Formats: sequence, structure tokens, C-alpha cells
Amino acid sequence: MIPALIFFLVCHGVGPAEHFLAMAKVLVESGAEVEFIASGPAFDRIRKEGTYKVQEFSLENKNESLAYEIASLCQGAHRVMTDMGHPFNAEALKALSLQGHRPIGYYDNRESFVPGGYSAAVAKSAEQASMVVFADKAHEKSPIFANIDSPIDFRQTLKVGLGYYDLNQADTIFSSRESHALKARSDFLHHHNVEERQQKLCVYFGGNNDEYFQKAFPAFLESLIEAQRSSDLSSYVFVLQQHPGAKKKGIEARLLQRYIEGLSEPGAPKFIISSVSTEEALVVADVALYYQTSMAPLFALASIPTLQVGHCMYSDLLIRNGLIDFAGNGRDLIDSLVRLFEHPLDASVKEGVLEALGVDLECLAALGNCLQRFQRCITCLRITLFAG
Repeated sequence: MIPALIFFLVCHGVGPAEHFLAMAKVLVESGAEVEFIASGPAFDRIRKEGTYKVQEFSLENKNESLAYEIASLCQGAHRVMTDMGHPFNAEALKALSLQGHRPIGYYDNRESFVPGGYSAAVAKSAEQASMVVFADKAHEKSPIFANIDSPIDFRQTLKVGLGYYDLNQADTIFSSRESHALKARSDFLHHHNVEERQQKLCVYFGGNNDEYFQKAFPAFLESLIEAQRSSDLSSYVFVLQQHPGAKKKGIEARLLQRYIEGLSEPGAPKFIISSVSTEEALVVADVALYYQTSMAPLFALASIPTLQVGHCMYSDLLIRNGLIDFAGNGRDLIDSLVRLFEHPLDASVKEGVLEALGVDLECLAALGNCLQRFQRCITCLRITLFAG
């Protein structure tokens, strides 16, 4: 039988929140009670769902006791699962352990290493988790890295791979692009005071870590400046779709203001910062640009022409499977964009993404078995300790 009360704790943005909401739906249908504790954009997303009890906490002015206060909110929980990519996750997991819980970490990323501090935070979280559940089924038996050449030690931790990916989200976006892309585009341009001139909308989906702010995004802007020196980009509109966690920081706006001076008229592209949701931006994007984001497979699954742009190639799922190109300078950026507009993504790319993801359509239904397996392991451990 599935444990009666399950808490999900979310620190690192909307991605894990979406996964936890999908899990919650299945768990509730199986007889469990589910509650959430969340911060920032994750709290907003869960509250918008309107289905589950959710308590908010803030990481902006956190004090030393915050982790223990959150752990106390989980009193009575049979299981507590938290994301792992924020530095606070390790503190929360430790506090939960000290208060008698056997907390579960959840690794939602498809990559074995993520730059910019994410993987370092995961390594700290893994030290405190009694069990780690991976969205990618292959990660159960393959190494996950704290940095580029240091695998995380999971020898004392139970690892379980689910094989989960939200295919419904990709289908919804694809359907929206098919049914009302023209109206969505018109509304988007009007909202941002941009005149319709049949421009090409290239949406850059931003990140939220130091490597992105210090290297990837500046490299993208430099590529634009370089490209504009030899090409007329006046038919392009470049849209920055910020990561929800990056908006308050204002780093990209300052960088954009600094580099925009190098984009001279005539022939300069229009560059705007989006004020709509990520879902709305996905519907209107003619091309999706990014450096490192867990959303990358979603772009291709929704049949959006996709290009990785940054300071150096990041070998994510799309790149290492040869499904998309990388642009690290102005000439490659323009050549790649021209190719994408002339030859949009074909069905083989979507098929390649599905194969690479290794999706298990029954994985969420098996989540209850996963939790029961964890209970059996705890029971066996207690028996072993008692016998010793």
C-alpha cells in the first residue's frame, strides 16, 4: 500500500515542480495524500494548479533555522521528496534526516553533469538523501558527476530510475502551434509593441547559473554583433525568455544594454525581453535558441527548430545524439538559422529524441512500487541493525 501522506519540497524552479505535480496526480489516485512546500516560481506554479495544499517559503532572506522550520512542517509525513539542484536542498535534507525522516532526493535533469553549480549542489544533496529517484531511467546504473570528472558517490544510497518525461506538455505545445500560432504571434508582437513585418522570431531560452550569465549569454550576444557585421539581420526579432529564477536578478538586462550598443543600424535585429510565459513563447517561436536547459528535448518534441548557442558546445541529449547543431560564433549562428528556416525539423528528429529519452510510459504508475521498495529497504536495514 502507498504511504498515506507524502510531502514534496521544491527549491529549484518550475521543472521539478512539474514533475512532482505529475507524480502527485498518480499518487492521489492511488490513495495517498499529497502536500507541497515550495519556493519562488515553483510555489506560483503549484498554487496555479489549485489542487493541492502548498506552503510557501523564501530563499531570498533565509536564516540558519529555515531548514529545520521546513522539516518541522513535514511532521506526520510518511515520505518527503525534494529536488536536488539548489544549495538549500542539502540543508533541508539534513534537517529532515535529523528529525527522523528518510528523505528522498529527485534528480529531474536528463544530463549526468550540469555546469554552473547545479551538479555541485546535487552532490551535497546526495550525501543527505536516503534514496535518489532519477527521471532518466538510465541514470540508475550510470554515473552522475559533481564536476566534469568527479562522479558522485551513491554507494550508501538507493538509486531508482523512473524513465519519466512529460510528453503531454510537448503534445499540448505542438497542438497550440498548429491551431492558433498566427493569433498567438499577433498578440505577442502587439504586447511587446513590435510591428508585424513577417519577421523571424528567434526565442533564446535563458538559464540561471554563473556559467550562463558569465559565458553563454555574453557569447550569444557577441555572436549577434559579429553576425550583424556581415549580414542584414533586420528581418529577425530575438526574444530573451528568461528563466523564472533569473528575472529578479536583472543580470541579462544589464548585459543586453551593454552589448546592444554594438548592434548598429541599419541591418540590426530587434531584441526584446519577453514578458509572457514560457508556454506562450514556445507557441510563437520560429526557432528555439538555448545553451543549457532541461527544456531542450521539449523544443524538439514540439517540432520547434532548435539550435544550441553559447561559448562552447555542451554535450546534452540533443547534441550528443546528433539531433541539432551548435553555433559558437556569428557566421555559424547565421548559417544555422538560415538552414533551420529553409529546412525545419523533420519527424526523424522527434523520433531520435524519444529514443534518446528512453521514456517508460508506465513509470508514474510504478512510483508506488518505488516507494514500497524504499520501505522494504528501510525495514531490512532496521532488521539488520537490530540483529547486529
